[in-house]
Amino acid sequence: MKRGGFRGATRHLAMRHLAARQLATRYLLGRDWRRIVACFGVAIGFGATASIAAAQDPGTPAPAARSPQLVARPDSGRVTVGDPVTLRIHLRLPAGEQLADAIPAFREPLPDGVRLLRVDSLRPEAGGDDSGTLVVALFRPGTSRLPPIAVGYRAGRGAPPDTAVTGPLAVTVTPVVPQGSGTLRDIRNIDVAPISLRSAATLVVAALAVILAALLAGRFQRRRGMERLSASRPAITHAPPGPYDAAIARLAVIADDWAARRDIESHYAETANVLRRYLAEAHGVPALERTTPELLGALPGRLSVSPARDAADNLLGAADLVKFAWFAPASPAPAAVLATARSILSWWDAAGSSPAAGERGDNGHAGEIRHREAGR
Repeated sequence: MKRGGFRGATRHLAMRHLAARQLATRYLLGRDWRRIVACFGVAIGFGATASIAAAQDPGTPAPAARSPQLVARPDSGRVTVGDPVTLRIHLRLPAGEQLADAIPAFREPLPDGVRLLRVDSLRPEAGGDDSGTLVVALFRPGTSRLPPIAVGYRAGRGAPPDTAVTGPLAVTVTPVVPQGSGTLRDIRNIDVAPISLRSAATLVVAALAVILAALLAGRFQRRRGMERLSASRPAITHAPPGPYDAAIARLAVIADDWAARRDIESHYAETANVLRRYLAEAHGVPALERTTPELLGALPGRLSVSPARDAADNLLGAADLVKFAWFAPASPAPAAVLATARSILSWWDAAGSSPAAGERGDNGHAGEIRHREAGR
């Protein structure tokens, strides 16, 4: 075979092989694209079916409703040991929800070294939020973590109460004496002189004698107060005293106790209890089971007129602060507190005996109250 014929045959075979390869590739690619398009169509069909089923399923959960937002922020600035710190509280309720209790409170007991000084109830603001304040004092340097603050609310009228809670609060207290500014090298232990057993026994006996004498003196003073009250009201011996007379007698006993003990907490608490017992016994108001705001709101119309309502609000509110917040009022004096309580009782007694007394206003009762006080 000639060289040219061999080359021509080889070229012809190569051309046919290349054409066969191109044909096979075109066939395979055509099948792959058809498969891809078929799979894509099936996926789109399944996605549309799932979307329609989800849209038609009534059990699909709805978007979560908005929850109340309660935020508490302490006043900025340098805080030293014993400084009052005001915690400003802002509550935002969704539409339709309402407060169940406007008085904020700590959800847990306060840690050691923290004292609650004042609580202001939540009041509405212009933007629709409710705001109030809590005032605390911190007596330990460093970072103190306060428990969360809680406020009660209702999702609607008649709904069960729920609670909105803030996160824990952290307040940093700066020590009055900077660290490293002093030394303890000059502080020595106190030398305690030895005491004999005979001297210790003498001190114990003297202390017991003083305590016994104080108890006897208090009992004697209380008995004298009751005797003076009985002597000044001879008609009461023939009939049981009414609620007003019993309340006045209790105030006289409280005055004698103050002279003997000088206990400001029990003085305020017992005076407020006299007013509450009088309302329960004379007017049927469940004052012993209610807080001060609830009691003032439950007063009948003839008893809920100034100035008696304002005076009762101030006295009962001060008693709550002394009892629950360890508040030590500088004024008024205990004698003035008892005088205010007697005036409130006189007004309530006059208003209860006259149905139209609550409509005459302050001028109609001023002379009557002064006449009662002068008679005593």
